[in-house]
Amino acid sequence: MKELPVYADLVFETSEFSKASRLEKWRSSMSEAYYSLEILEDVSQALDAKIEVVTLSDVNISNFRSTRAQGFRSRSDIRRDTVEFFVFVFVTEGEMYFNQMARCGALSAGQYVMLRSGEPYELSCNRPSKAITLHLPVSDVENRYQLAHLHCAKAFDSDPILFPMVASVMRSIGAVPISARELLCRDLRRQVMELILLLLRTERMQAS
Repeated sequence: MKELPVYADLVFETSEFSKASRLEKWRSSMSEAYYSLEILEDVSQALDAKIEVVTLSDVNISNFRSTRAQGFRSRSDIRRDTVEFFVFVFVTEGEMYFNQMARCGALSAGQYVMLRSGEPYELSCNRPSKAITLHLPVSDVENRYQLAHLHCAKAFDSDPILFPMVASVMRSIGAVPISARELLCRDLRRQVMELILLLLRTERMQAS
């Protein structure tokens, strides 16, 4: 299948920054795209990373790639925020690592994890990796599914139907031109929410 274009609202790439300011500007870029994060690059390799962010009001979808690096969310970072998000990370290439609420694990292509932005966490690339990330307000998800918090910081294997479905929908939304996406924002946002609720409820049924 031909790769879909991405009409991003925000694009940040480390190649745009000078060597001296690259890491600090990447941290700032990540904070603008998501929220405050601390980034540590691998000492043996210069950081090479890119994010393309698609916004649907208060919902963010992004295509993310990075060489080996560590990302940390601290209590001081959390205190700066006014909105709490569930963060879904769908790994499409490479290997990533997560650690939150005393649960940790590695994520390979076809696996995903849900993190909570109001709790400290680590999310790192063990090797060059690509992922689709999704930020949904915690309040919106929990209003529809009160057990959502039970899914935090657990690695789930790719569902043969739902993982490709989620990835396809996220990519398709990014391929909608910005002008059309603004007109369809409410409908697209609802589509994303329903898909994630389906994913969480399916996890719950499979675990029972």
